[in-house]
Amino acid sequence: MGRHKSSISRELKRNTGKCGYRYKQAQSMATQRHIDKPKLIKLTAELGQIITPLLKQKWSPDCISGRLKREGKASVSHETIYRYITT
Repeated sequence: MGRHKSSISRELKRNTGKCGYRYKQAQSMATQRHIDKPKLIKLTAELGQIITPLLKQKWSPDCISGRLKREGKASVSHETIYRYITT
């Protein structure tokens, strides 16, 4: 299979149900674990107050991310800023 034996063992242990290992069930369980995983939220209300005026000045999320990083305020990716815009 081209994978280390410990990877196969973990996969089987993690995703074997009452009827044995089933790939669709394993994928469903993996997707649910990903959804349930706690996410680190770096974008605080304070950062939102910094980002909002820059967005109104037509700054791109990539430029805002770079500026925040240069100023040592936070390391927030442009993807996080895009998510902030859409919420």
